Amino acid sequence: MGPVNPPPIETEYCWVVLPPDTRSTLDAVASATRLGALHLEPLPPVDIDDTILDRPDGALGALGLTLRLRIEGGAPALLTIKGPTRLTADGATTRAELERPFSKPALIAALAFLEGLGGPPTPALDAIGELGSEPRAALAQLGFIEVQRRRNLRRRSMLLGPDGSRLAELAIDEVRFRAGEREVGHAELELELVGGTPDQAAPAIAALEELARPHLRAWPHSKTALARLLADAARDGRLAGWLDPGGHLTASAYPELSALLGA
Repeated sequence: MGPVNPPPIETEYCWVVLPPDTRSTLDAVASATRLGALHLEPLPPVDIDDTILDRPDGALGALGLTLRLRIEGGAPALLTIKGPTRLTADGATTRAELERPFSKPALIAALAFLEGLGGPPTPALDAIGELGSEPRAALAQLGFIEVQRRRNLRRRSMLLGPDGSRLAELAIDEVRFRAGEREVGHAELELELVGGTPDQAAPAIAALEELARPHLRAWPHSKTALARLLADAARDGRLAGWLDPGGHLTASAYPELSALLGA
């Protein structure tokens, strides 16, 4: 099967919110109505359940690829493919992303895109036609296994231009990773461009960093990469040294984590 048309490129800016004032920082950002001269329009919060899947040999993770099933509340599952992350000169991360509500046509498109990024060959159409409609079971039939599960309480706002156009979505994420027998807490902010340009977003980024100073650290790493590292650390005994008594990552852990993740 040939590759699908190139999907949109996801462009976002991300910061980790450092303890010990994580809660007050998140709440301050969530209550903001403006970033600089630009208006923030509140959006409904969402409770996200993400499952990351891979081949048993970890082939997708080794290539920097992500295969994700996402459930938001009671909505149908979303099937997402993400390509490798690239860091731009202005601190944004970019990656190709294909995301669609789960269906057999969406699965065919996603697997073709995955193959185009260097992933496993796309199964024959007749094999996909025999799959069930339950997403996890269908992917298991194709040889993918669950390698990661996380929950994320996301508060959101839309950044609007002076003319009311949508420029970017601000996400305030409180994440709970499963790492071995433990749950690990992590908080971050994301500003994802949805119609605006980096130049249009730049004043809002400066205002956001000023609002949350000194509790932000630029964080060009995906949740999937961080979760993989935490799972490895749980297996080899390093994880406890990065956590506070409540199970959240400490401020002092993040420089080491960032170095291990490659930046």
